[in-house]
Amino acid sequence: MTDMSEIFEVGNELGVSKWISFTQAQIDQFGAATNEIDPFHNDPEWCKTNSPFKQTLVYGFQTMSVISPLSEEVFQKHGIDANTSEDLLLNYGFNKLRLPAPVLQSDEIRARYTVANVEDKGFGKLLTLNVVVEIKGGKKPALIAEWVSYFQKDGAKMARV
Repeated sequence: MTDMSEIFEVGNELGVSKWISFTQAQIDQFGAATNEIDPFHNDPEWCKTNSPFKQTLVYGFQTMSVISPLSEEVFQKHGIDANTSEDLLLNYGFNKLRLPAPVLQSDEIRARYTVANVEDKGFGKLLTLNVVVEIKGGKKPALIAEWVSYFQKDGAKMARV
């Protein structure tokens, strides 16, 4: 069994995810699902002549939405599998979140996770992770956040939060 106190030590970098990118179809699907159709995101031809980026952008909320699935492989490296009833990992929210640089449709991004705070709640832990979403070859990150998650080692016995 993995020692959780070592993994969740403040300042410990949990790891870095793989690089991912978004197809135009994925961007379009996200816009449709959130009722936000915008030429900066959904019209490549329009962007070629009207956007300073000359291509479509990934939605900021779409960038935010991938920090959870990208964290799964990082947690799995530490023996935590949120896809089982043994380990419960739930999104609790954000303390801070900024989107310093846009993600272009052609960009590749990855997320870096570092433990910022651990609060023992008796029935589980509130984990605050510093998350930085990097853009391959970019000067600025796409996202900087303090992400709070609830973690319980035996999720099958979850207490009501």
